[in-house]
Amino acid sequence: MPDPAPDSAQRARAAFWIDDAVIDTYAPLLRRARGGPAALAVYTALARRAGPDGGCWPSLRTLAAQTAASERTVQRALQALEQLGLVAVTTCYEAGSRR
Repeated sequence: MPDPAPDSAQRARAAFWIDDAVIDTYAPLLRRARGGPAALAVYTALARRAGPDGGCWPSLRTLAAQTAASERTVQRALQALEQLGLVAVTTCYEAGSRR
């Protein structure tokens, strides 16, 4: 029988990691990119939400709230991360809406 899903207390203790190369190699490049200073915060929020396959689909609103940035700043940060090959952005729309 599979283990039950972790409760919220167990999830709160879960850890995640970010490869050293993100800080050592990409942070200096992001510093000069438009939206770059917020990009590390956005990358961290994405890494924290990523599943075992590395995928996650938070909304811009969620990322903005988690990083204390505006949605537009999050968009710029995602563009900078995508240009460096750190993330692949896939647009997902809710059924019946234009969001």
